[in-house]
Amino acid sequence: MRRELRWRDLIPLIAAALVFVATVVYVSQVRSSVQTARLEVTRQRGASVDASLLLRAVLEAESNQRGYLLTNKRVYREAYEEAVSRVAPLLELCRAHAVETPGAEPDLRRLAAQTKAKTAEMAETVRLSDAGQRQAALDVAQSDLGRQAMDEIRSVVAKLQKNWLDRVEQATDTARRAVNKGAIVTCSGSLIGLLLMALSTLQLNNGFGRLRHKLEEVQDAERRYQLLADRLQTAGEQERGKMARSIHDHLGQELTAIKIDLARMAAKLPKESNGAHQKIEKISAMVDGAILMVRNISMELRPAILDQLGLAAALEWQLREFGERTGIECKLETAVEELPLSKDQQIALFRIAQEALTNVARHAEARQVRLRLSVEKASVSFHIEDDGVGMPSASQDDYRSIGLFGMRERARVIGGHLHIDSRQGEGTCISVSVPLTATAS
Repeated sequence: MRRELRWRDLIPLIAAALVFVATVVYVSQVRSSVQTARLEVTRQRGASVDASLLLRAVLEAESNQRGYLLTNKRVYREAYEEAVSRVAPLLELCRAHAVETPGAEPDLRRLAAQTKAKTAEMAETVRLSDAGQRQAALDVAQSDLGRQAMDEIRSVVAKLQKNWLDRVEQATDTARRAVNKGAIVTCSGSLIGLLLMALSTLQLNNGFGRLRHKLEEVQDAERRYQLLADRLQTAGEQERGKMARSIHDHLGQELTAIKIDLARMAAKLPKESNGAHQKIEKISAMVDGAILMVRNISMELRPAILDQLGLAAALEWQLREFGERTGIECKLETAVEELPLSKDQQIALFRIAQEALTNVARHAEARQVRLRLSVEKASVSFHIEDDGVGMPSASQDDYRSIGLFGMRERARVIGGHLHIDSRQGEGTCISVSVPLTATAS
């Protein structure tokens, strides 16, 4: 007789779940503490670096000031002015750090006062030198007033850096202790949880079997989805080709016939019928526009050049058309005229190029686009890069980005791999590699 499941049989599983939850909560708290400590370390180190940069700026200003006073060379004057221009922003950064650091504000006020005195003393010497009183400027520069201010600046900077570095050590120790405690709690919780889980193994065997069955169903569904996606993509391209041919052959022929009929009508009208002739010319111009529109729609759906001359020629046409439409400079680099690719692979690469160019026009703010096509040792390589604003790394793997997802799917269908290399402010490069072993004859 089948034994009924009693609530006591679930006690080990419930206990294991509670231990797991408690461990996760504690580890989350530890992670938060460590993150806070890391932020504090970063901030305090940044404060120390800013203080060092401030001291360096004042020292460079003093060094170039003296060089200018001794030699009267313009290069020292320019270097002095550049160093002085960095003092105020760095002092503001130090002031911002001091506001967030307990006990640092009095030292920061001393630093600001001494820095102001030192820059004023240097400015006075430069003014005297420019006024022709070079000896007076040298006397001021060599006086104890400027030396004392510089010594005070060094002293205050050293004190602030020691304070900030002490806080770095404290934050590091806090993070280390939190990590150690987290490791102990995690190990203990894991051990207890494993022991409790061992007691509930009998109750979970059937569950594991069902889980394996569900996993197989998910994998099978994924395989069916990929097969369906491949078929839909192939069917879509076939339908595009049919529509392009139908539009070009039927609608294009009809429009051409209308154009011919209009010409015949115009030839039969009396020359005195100016209004009728103008009307026919207007209609004829509209028909010309419609013919051009039909041609463009047909080319967008399926460029005939792709089937007739191959991928390289189609890409060259696409780049030329894109450049004329957007004003972006486009360049195609390829050393091969015929590529060992099937029609499906050529179509996929062409569509990837189209989508990449669409993204460039919409988001990149680029001035130049370069497309490289080559056959390497064991693969056909395709690279399209721009000099635009780039994209955040998070956007590159965002499943909601239909364009990027579609490009990856097209590359997968033809046995290739798509890689995006992009950093904000440094442009974007999309690379597709199709192994020759995956190419169809």
